[in-house]
Amino acid sequence: MIYPAAGVLLAQIRPAGTTAVEAYAAPDGQAVEITRIVVTNVTNSIAHATLYHDDDGGSTFTQDTETHLSFTSIPKNGSTVIESRAVGTGMVLSPGGQIGFKTFTGSALNLSIYGILESRAPR
Repeated sequence: MIYPAAGVLLAQIRPAGTTAVEAYAAPDGQAVEITRIVVTNVTNSIAHATLYHDDDGGSTFTQDTETHLSFTSIPKNGSTVIESRAVGTGMVLSPGGQIGFKTFTGSALNLSIYGILESRAPR
């Protein structure tokens, strides 16, 4: 059996609108490895969404400027899960980097982001 990489809940949102919003930002001075992303559809209809990975410090999420992943069919009352299989294989956010989230139907989707914060040696 393969177990997903460890991680704590970093953020959870349910956008009411249909414009891209910041879902999570890595702390300044600390990188984060995203190990699991869960998108849950709470409606009785198929829903669509886009995730953005923004490491340039900006706050605009567009397909022209960010790495993005589109979900075309999140099943009604179902979930889509993206997860890394081992520590070190997830998506790394640089310090201050962001995950953006856009849903095409307001209040239809919950987004949960799990990950591992970069450890720092005590001073």
